[in-house]
Amino acid sequence: MCLLRFDGVSKKYPYEKTFLLEDVSFKVEEGENVGIACDVQCGKTTIVKMLAGLTKPTGGEIIFRGSGLKETPTKDMGLGVVFDDCALMPGKTALKNIEFPMKVRKLPDYREKALEAAKKFGLETVLYTKAKKLSAEDRLSVALARLSVRKLSLLALDGVSVGAERLALLDFSASLRLSSDVASLDGCDRVYVIARGKTVFEGGFASAKEYIEQTRCFDKFETADE
Repeated sequence: MCLLRFDGVSKKYPYEKTFLLEDVSFKVEEGENVGIACDVQCGKTTIVKMLAGLTKPTGGEIIFRGSGLKETPTKDMGLGVVFDDCALMPGKTALKNIEFPMKVRKLPDYREKALEAAKKFGLETVLYTKAKKLSAEDRLSVALARLSVRKLSLLALDGVSVGAERLALLDFSASLRLSSDVASLDGCDRVYVIARGKTVFEGGFASAKEYIEQTRCFDKFETADE
């Protein structure tokens, strides 16, 4: 069953003269781990923001579980997102960041659940450290711990690399990984390549990597061999 589909999606910001994304199409099936390789500053975060309802597409359609995104409230999607900056509240402690979504939803025992999540990700020593003072690794752990208390239909990773051990601590049905580093997409069931705002390739990881290297479709794309 198709969980998510982008169908000819485009995006142009009002302050830009050209389209950032012109014709982006991809799908994520239930139980799949899908990767998207996209050049630096060429739309990865925008794709995730459109999925999360933080910005609207200029054209095309986004379908989630058979319904248009407009008809599917974000809170009902079971979507979990980790942005490249982890989107933490810098002035709040690690613990406050983990418990905040549960507190907003008025879930019972949110403090206890937050402490359990923090322990799973080895954050006991930095629980009361403000996010702005955390290391990059600890910030990522906080963002993951925050998601670990929920059952997710789709986990979207925007430019962050998460190892198998930490992914195993999350409960999700499918994942969408977006990266400018093709090596980080190894292990995905299917990889799409987006170049110059368009989906130009769909296939396995090895084939996607070969396509990028042979076509040089990304002017600044970095591979593990460079």
